[in-house]
Amino acid sequence: MDGGACSSCLDGILIPKRKQILFTYQGQQYRIPDVTVYVCNTCDEEIIEAKEIRKMEAIAKQKQNAPLLGEA
Repeated sequence: MDGGACSSCLDGILIPKRKQILFTYQGQQYRIPDVTVYVCNTCDEEIIEAKEIRKMEAIAKQKQNAPLLGEA
C-alpha cells in the first residue's frame, strides 16, 4: 500500500505512519501502541490494513483476559 493513491480523494499519496490507536473491541476501548496507519498527504484520510486490525484485535483480546491488579 505504501505510496499508493488515496481511494478517498484520488489525488493524494498514502504515506505510512506509526501511531497509537484507540480501538474498540467487544464494547471496550483499548489504546494500541505502534500501529501502522497509511495517511493521505492531501486529505489526511487514514487507512489501516486488515493485518494491522487483526493484530489490534489480538492485543485487545489479550488485555481483556488479563487479570486486574490486586486480583488473584
